[in-house]
Amino acid sequence: MNIYEVHKKLVIDHSPISLHKTTEVIYKCPYCEKHLITYCLTEERDERFHEQKCLYNDGDTIDTPEEYWKKLDTELMVGECDACGNQIKEIHFDLLDQEIPYEFIVQDPDHLIKNFEELTLYELMTGNKRIGHIFQYNQGEIEKEALIVDDESCKNFTRPPENYIRNKVYRVDLECLTDLVNVEVKNIGVCNGHYEGDEQKSIWEMSSEIVLYLVDNLEKIT
Repeated sequence: MNIYEVHKKLVIDHSPISLHKTTEVIYKCPYCEKHLITYCLTEERDERFHEQKCLYNDGDTIDTPEEYWKKLDTELMVGECDACGNQIKEIHFDLLDQEIPYEFIVQDPDHLIKNFEELTLYELMTGNKRIGHIFQYNQGEIEKEALIVDDESCKNFTRPPENYIRNKVYRVDLECLTDLVNVEVKNIGVCNGHYEGDEQKSIWEMSSEIVLYLVDNLEKIT
């Protein structure tokens, strides 16, 4: 699907979302149908298999209101299919079911979850359309070395003083999204939603609204 379709279904039409439990989610290039990535559960661990070495090579934090910063980290990633050269995008966010005492950024996503009691993989659906997938960790222990936390309004970044046990940790991906706007921006630095012009800006704004809709509705259905 493309970002405009996802945005219309969720933000404009308020289409309800549902979760379909599965053991494998496969993504293909939305342009040429080449297999790009598979997510699966293997002996209760999460695994991913990339068809190409680097699926996404640029990205930045999606802007969200300050009230979410102690339980949510977001990003919009941009890459391309090696087979056809077309651009694809990923909306990703990590959501804790409870706030921790600090605003945080996930620095090392591959090692974010240290331990957990139960792991479930879901297809994220609206109607009969899959828009993404979710790994849900019950009693997930967050690895403090995977985070940067901010305790004085972005002035001092330090490590959390301890690991945090949460009842649920959601790792949500809307993978291989398409749109008509190239949002790669070179040499602009890191900020929330780096863009050039109104077309690129609109992609970041839609991404923010999509994330907030999903965050506000996920907790109602799990």
